[in-house]
Amino acid sequence: KRDGYDNGQGYCGAIILFPFGSTEIRDYPVQNWHYLLRVLVMRFDGDIVLSSVPSDCRKLRKLVPKELEERIKIKSDLSLSAMINAVREARLIVSVETGPAHIATAYDKPAVMILGGGHYGFFAPWRNSSRQVWLSNSLDCFGCNWHCCRDRVECISGVRPERVIKEVISRL
Repeated sequence: KRDGYDNGQGYCGAIILFPFGSTEIRDYPVQNWHYLLRVLVMRFDGDIVLSSVPSDCRKLRKLVPKELEERIKIKSDLSLSAMINAVREARLIVSVETGPAHIATAYDKPAVMILGGGHYGFFAPWRNSSRQVWLSNSLDCFGCNWHCCRDRVECISGVRPERVIKEVISRL
């Protein structure tokens, strides 16, 4: 135990954001995360945590605007079991990765998930209750198997951050 967050301890009531997908094509744009974090800090007094795998630590730090560094916690070393416990204890999850999204849904946690169209319908969207919402920018190219035919991955980048915030706020 290094900082009280191992094994999910200390996440009770936190908003945990899992900002990166398993591959870069599934990532939500950095500027959208900046916007979301600024709004969350203004509207939420509790802990806000960015989490991902250890190799993403540098990328996580780039998501935090300078003026918010003291308010945003970064965790990039959670084991699978610690991540499951953290999700279970959290107040709300925001994720572009389906792993944390599925865990949040299994625990019926409030969650806002951003889902691209690469494998749409195979692994998601599904939910346990209205506490979970999956957001996508629906396009005619859904089912592309992550071989995007566009200049940018609009099924993900086209999900407006204002829409994400609206869904987050309605679940707090």
